[in-house]
Amino acid sequence: EGVNVASEQPLAAFWVGEYPASNVGRYREALVAVQVSTKDIPLAYYIPYIYVTNDQALASGRELLGAPKKLAEINIEWSGELMRGELVRGSKLLEITLQPREKGTLEGIRAILPEEIPLLSLRTLPPIKDYPGIAQLVQWHAKIILPENPKILLGPASLKLYGTIADPLDEIKVVNIISGFYIEFDMELHVDRV
Repeated sequence: EGVNVASEQPLAAFWVGEYPASNVGRYREALVAVQVSTKDIPLAYYIPYIYVTNDQALASGRELLGAPKKLAEINIEWSGELMRGELVRGSKLLEITLQPREKGTLEGIRAILPEEIPLLSLRTLPPIKDYPGIAQLVQWHAKIILPENPKILLGPASLKLYGTIADPLDEIKVVNIISGFYIEFDMELHVDRV
């Protein structure tokens, strides 16, 4: 409620990342983020699915941001000139491949990865007996900090989605892949409001 898909053809980002150092330790993450708008925010990303490999990242993301984080196995590897990311939670849920063909520019990457990325997630507390539950839309943002000469690789990407009853990623229908990229950067997360 209060969130609308931002364009006629819905746009989404599929992300597999590795955080070698953070305030909740080393972990990997996979997520789906859909471009949305609200009455106050013309463009943001709503996160319906997010997975992590460490329980501290799980707890802080759920408690503070309302992100629906779940524990999973996430792999990222180079195989020759192909980069592959995989999400497994009982069974395979997502597989992303990228075949880097060119180096990206700072200006080009800022067009798809701006410095400030507004994010939305839904924090919920279920009802207990006669007491109602609570649902809060949490607005937060990621601040993307690029080094002076960032490593940016662009190329064709492929995506395969699978699903289970608990994780129905296969219900997402991907019509077209616009872009695939690999980038190394620092990131800060900030909570804005409920």
